Amino acid sequence: MPEITTVAAAAANDILSFSGTAQPNEEVVVYIHSNEALVYKTVADSQGIWRVNHSQDTVELAPGEHTIYAVGMNSAAKIKSPPSPIGSFTIEKNFWVSVYKSFSLASSMITAVILLLVLSWLYWVRSKQKVVA
Repeated sequence: MPEITTVAAAAANDILSFSGTAQPNEEVVVYIHSNEALVYKTVADSQGIWRVNHSQDTVELAPGEHTIYAVGMNSAAKIKSPPSPIGSFTIEKNFWVSVYKSFSLASSMITAVILLLVLSWLYWVRSKQKVVA
């Protein structure tokens, strides 16, 4: 039966890494339950260690508690192992990181153009008021 031994996050590139142990060269199916279920299929190496990397850029796991478990598969014999014990992990989001990720070059350029237009209009309105007064 496979086991989940590590859940780690690489903050620099939004990668969540899950690893564990299973029988050497065994196929492992990893189930992550979040706002939607994610399923990953991998193969344990010759020492029985498997790893799955999840990119938050493809499907973002929402902040909160999530569960994970793994099942070993023998495709040739069409046999599944019992599921591993269910593990849980929590994702926390920093407010400022979320705000930063929402910015892009395009949105920044559009905002700058809108601000320039508004400032130009306000300057024009003010200059008209001086002429009338």
